[in-house]
Amino acid sequence: MVGFRPLTIAGPCRIGSTGGLYAVVRGAHHGCSQNDGVTIWQCMECLMSDVEKNLARLGVTIPPVPRPVAAYLPYVQIGMQAGSLVFVSGQLPSRDGKVLFQGHVPTVQSVEQGRDAARLAAINAVAVLYDACLKDWNRLERIVKLTVYVACEPDFHNQPLVANGASDLLVEIFGEAGRHARAAVGTNALPLGSTVEVEIVASVKPA
Repeated sequence: MVGFRPLTIAGPCRIGSTGGLYAVVRGAHHGCSQNDGVTIWQCMECLMSDVEKNLARLGVTIPPVPRPVAAYLPYVQIGMQAGSLVFVSGQLPSRDGKVLFQGHVPTVQSVEQGRDAARLAAINAVAVLYDACLKDWNRLERIVKLTVYVACEPDFHNQPLVANGASDLLVEIFGEAGRHARAAVGTNALPLGSTVEVEIVASVKPA
């Protein structure tokens, strides 16, 4: 059955009223009132966290964690108590190991392309954060700080507009927990000729 998974329980089933669990009888889904050892079907959409639903709505697939391009870790976690911080290393706008946005804003890449680059780099940073949360978004408390580095010309002053590509994505995915402090920094060059580099600091709950 696509979109559902079986769950066997013992005793009277009163879960049907939640809208998340259903008995399956002759293909019909309805509230279950059976007794002892009832097999019910749990709707996978109801099991999805708000973050997963937002990702699906946005059409964003969490990619594999990008391999570091030098001698560093994808992230470091400080403290093991509630509210411990995860520092995600700088991520580039890459896919399948290839940097998709290279060159300065606005001469090589437009501001809008810079926004797209920041968004893609943020998706890669979110992938690292997902690993840091042990693939459980319920562990994420909030995004604390976002830093977006923009390779640009000396007379370019709209780094915040480029950085919005990352900021907007984080709010779209995480809601209020995605709102963050931020720095948008212009620079003359970034690794591999990338247009942007994105860093995230997040607060997470213990496992």
